[in-house]
Amino acid sequence: MTAGIPGTGIGGLYYLLLVLWMPFHESWLMLTGRGRPGRWKVVFTQGGIAAGILAALWGEAFVLKTLIYWVTFSAPASTYWRTLGLTAGMMLVPAVATWLAIAILGLVVVSANLLRFWIRWTGRTIQN
Repeated sequence: MTAGIPGTGIGGLYYLLLVLWMPFHESWLMLTGRGRPGRWKVVFTQGGIAAGILAALWGEAFVLKTLIYWVTFSAPASTYWRTLGLTAGMMLVPAVATWLAIAILGLVVVSANLLRFWIRWTGRTIQN
């Protein structure tokens, strides 16, 4: 078992997607007359935290990728370090896995909101 980078798991991606959704939700509340101007402060605060998380992750990936490529191309040919560096360099580009995880979590967010709207529409209550 390996430990991942904090904030890059399902919970971190879910948080980022919810922060991305917040301005749209608040705009809808303002258009329907149910919003309050003080809530935008929370939207901007959460957006700043999310931007900080993304910047830190991008910076960490950049440093790791640069370091791995430096080790890879500084090592003599056909050595353990060159092979390890090439393998690690390819593993730092999980674009397909990242977009698939974001798509799945987006589906979870949309499903949760659709379920919430359906419960309101039918007038049902959730009982424990």
